[in-house]
Amino acid sequence: MEKVAVILINYNGKKYNDACIASVLESKGVDTRAIVVDNASTDDSLMLLTEKWGDNPRVSIILIFNFLCAIIWKKIQKKYERKYGIFRRKQCRNTSGA
Repeated sequence: MEKVAVILINYNGKKYNDACIASVLESKGVDTRAIVVDNASTDDSLMLLTEKWGDNPRVSIILIFNFLCAIIWKKIQKKYERKYGIFRRKQCRNTSGA
C-alpha cells in the first residue's frame, strides 16, 4: 500500500480543520497521514487541533512561521517515510469513496 502524506496548511482554520482531517483519514486504498502545518495562527485553532487530534498516531501537528512548501515537503518526506505528498487547503474534503 502506498504511503501518502496529506499536508494541511492551517492559519486560523478552526472552522474547517476537523472535517478536513477526518476526510483525509477516511481515504481508501492508501496509507494516509494528515500533517497539519500551522503558520502561526492567531485564533485558538492550534489548541483545538492539539486537543482533538494530538493523540492520533496518523495525525501530526507542526508549528512553523513563514514556511516554504518545498522545505516542508523535504522534511516531511524524510521524517514520515512518505513517497507522495499532497498539499491541500483546509476547506477541501474527499468525496465518498475517494
